[in-house]
Amino acid sequence: MQRKTIIINEGNFKTLTFEDYINVLPRENQTKPYKGGYITNCINPLHPDTEPSLHLHPGDDQICIWKCFGHMGCSQETLSIEFNKLLIQHGKLKLERLYTQTLEGFLQLGIISQEEFNNACQDRKRKSVGLDPSAFNPLATTHEQIMNQTKRSSLRDFLKFRTQIIGE
Repeated sequence: MQRKTIIINEGNFKTLTFEDYINVLPRENQTKPYKGGYITNCINPLHPDTEPSLHLHPGDDQICIWKCFGHMGCSQETLSIEFNKLLIQHGKLKLERLYTQTLEGFLQLGIISQEEFNNACQDRKRKSVGLDPSAFNPLATTHEQIMNQTKRSSLRDFLKFRTQIIGE
């Protein structure tokens, strides 16, 4: 019987390599070696790049360092968000292995958009009918926090509350 080796830390930022960043670049990008790293088309979707302007190279303290030299001078934050999306799409990062599992954390990593975050928060609020909306925490992360904010009262309390609202 063959044993399968399972890498415990697989799929998180600590296991990424410089090659992982290069391998997730879109195929249509013009990528070529340049000054100890690579130069490629920018991955920012708002930067229409016909000539390579994004320089990537291995860092001393970071796995990959990047800088856009194009006319837009794309921010590090924007490029980081786009790389996170690419790394997740290509299976190099696994959501369940990331250091955050909150909606806010996924928003900060660029995994979900601001619109998706707002929709999820609204959906959570909608599902918490009968709860005090001011006490609702859409960023609850633990089972205990979620259970505390979704505790339902007894049937008798519910019927009393219903009578107050409906008047029956």
